[in-house]
Amino acid sequence: MKFLKLILIAAFTVLIPFASWADAPSFKDSMIWIQVGNQIKDVDDAMMDRIADCGFSKIVLLHSSVDDKGYFPNLKAIVKRAHERGIKVSVGTLVFKDTFQKKYWQKHPDLRHCNKEGKNTENKYYHYQICPNNPENHEYIASLMTGKATEAGADEIHIDYEIVPCYCEYCRAKFLKDTGIDLLSLNESDAVLMTWRSKMTRSFFEVLARKARSREHNLAISSTAPVIGFAGGFTAYGTDLRYEDLAMYSDEFQPMIYISVKNAPSMAGDKFEAIKLRLIGKKVIPGIIINEEFTTNIKTSERVMDELKSLKEKGASSIAVFEVRYINDDLKELFKKVLSK
Repeated sequence: MKFLKLILIAAFTVLIPFASWADAPSFKDSMIWIQVGNQIKDVDDAMMDRIADCGFSKIVLLHSSVDDKGYFPNLKAIVKRAHERGIKVSVGTLVFKDTFQKKYWQKHPDLRHCNKEGKNTENKYYHYQICPNNPENHEYIASLMTGKATEAGADEIHIDYEIVPCYCEYCRAKFLKDTGIDLLSLNESDAVLMTWRSKMTRSFFEVLARKARSREHNLAISSTAPVIGFAGGFTAYGTDLRYEDLAMYSDEFQPMIYISVKNAPSMAGDKFEAIKLRLIGKKVIPGIIINEEFTTNIKTSERVMDELKSLKEKGASSIAVFEVRYINDDLKELFKKVLSK
């Protein structure tokens, strides 16, 4: 009798974490973000199997490399492994500030990003920033991304936009011509400057869309930014990117709905609803974070489930998840429950 009682207690303990999953929501066309580069060098068969077991239907390879080769050399192999498992691949990057631009940055000093003092700025993580507004850089980035994605057989390109204002000679001359105002006389939050930056971003997306949707490439486009704040509200990231401006150029939007466990799970749904109302008729896939941002502390499966329920209640049919490194066994079981192809 005592032995039977112990078995029952053990079984009940195992079932407790899954007790609240009886009303678990379901999501389709769901994706996992993967930071390839200084975090992950390659998406091997074991990692791809784990992704497939969870039920993800697409991976978004976010470039964050420590050198100028990046994941491009092994991108074709990654795409092949994914397609063998019925998983689509999106090739993504933080445009205009990634390390694969090193040689381009060295070759074109006049196309680099500048601060207000006219000095080239080196990003803490990605190093080689180029001007986000110059048409030459628009052509370069758009051609590089569409070319590499097509060469590897990928299904999509993904733009993760996080750009600071540029004060290079081109920007100063262009801004003066367009507005009649000296760029250096304004602060970063000035409405005229923010509107102009958004216009320049739209110019880049026009170039990107023209190339991506050509017969040569035939690639879909998805976009991440602006980032939605970890503790509520919009962060400073992506202040030059307004979803409404890009509605005709991006096939899919994946806003980063990152919230802390210090906030109510319902905040996830509220943030998603706010973006969805701005993009009526467009495909919006909310992105959640499964660790505490800027830490390696992984959220519990119960907490993640509560956030997912909040998103589902607000009408989300798909989700994006950051990031593959943080999927432990508990979260794997959760995603197997809520994801379907």
